[in-house]
Amino acid sequence: MRIWPEAPTAPPEFRAEAELRVGILEQSVTTEPAPRAEAHWSNWLVAGGLVAVSIPAIALAAWTASTDGECVDSSAAGCAEQVRLGAVDIAGFVAGGLALVGAVIFAAGQPIQVEVSASGTGARLGVRGRF
Repeated sequence: MRIWPEAPTAPPEFRAEAELRVGILEQSVTTEPAPRAEAHWSNWLVAGGLVAVSIPAIALAAWTASTDGECVDSSAAGCAEQVRLGAVDIAGFVAGGLALVGAVIFAAGQPIQVEVSASGTGARLGVRGRF
């Protein structure tokens, strides 16, 4: 006992057209899609790390500059130690500023890219940096 009925046979002109359409569909499926490139999430990780480094460096240098000359430790003889803005503080301020600029570049420019492409025979994943 058969559950499914026999498939009807198509006339030859319909069969030729169906084979042509199947061939076109097979060609469209087997062609390789264009590779896709997009920004990698590590751009945000680097930018966040640079911001995390720059904020304390700039804040410490700004605090030292704002309290320059104030007495930190006073004794009976007068002021024993004063806050002084030095080369290390200026270098920290410059380094913090450069780190902040780098964070903006990484967040806005997204220089680390990931390229993905696939075909019927394999796939390719590439990481590329453009600086």
